[in-house]
Amino acid sequence: MIDIVKYQLQINETQYVLVETDLNNFPINFNEILYNLVRSGYRPILAHPERYGNIQRDWTLAEGLLYRNVYLQINAGSLLGQYGSIIKETAWKLVENGLVHFIGSDFHCHSTDYNYREAVDAIAEQIDSHMAKLLSETNPRKLLDNKPVEYIYMNFIEQQSETKSLMDKIKDFLWNR
Repeated sequence: MIDIVKYQLQINETQYVLVETDLNNFPINFNEILYNLVRSGYRPILAHPERYGNIQRDWTLAEGLLYRNVYLQINAGSLLGQYGSIIKETAWKLVENGLVHFIGSDFHCHSTDYNYREAVDAIAEQIDSHMAKLLSETNPRKLLDNKPVEYIYMNFIEQQSETKSLMDKIKDFLWNR
């Protein structure tokens, strides 16, 4: 295993590390690598999950990563269709289902088209401003402060049956919080 501290692979000297692999398929030992990172006290962030073939074919695989204590960071350009319609569709599925923790600029490509703000505005418009702020300000601030970010931050309450009493609805609501 790579000595992350020795090679200074952490983000801003935090326990967070950005993880990236072949875009076609995850390596056979991918879960083992992630497990070892988490077990060693690191907080892995999978870069641009929307661009991985595995997740494009079945975006629900991303949920399994959350349960393995892996964060997900999508690229701003993916939300805007910069990498094609399949990647755009996958990125939006991940955001809409609460499976994304951060938005990345992918600016290391040295593109003149810096579209981070445009992607944040698109999330605010298509979902809401709370989600946009969570992915672009709140969670990144926690990362820089080396504080944990919630893996699962969206709780869905099933639509209540009209036949339930008010007290049962209140109990269900409190139980699902």
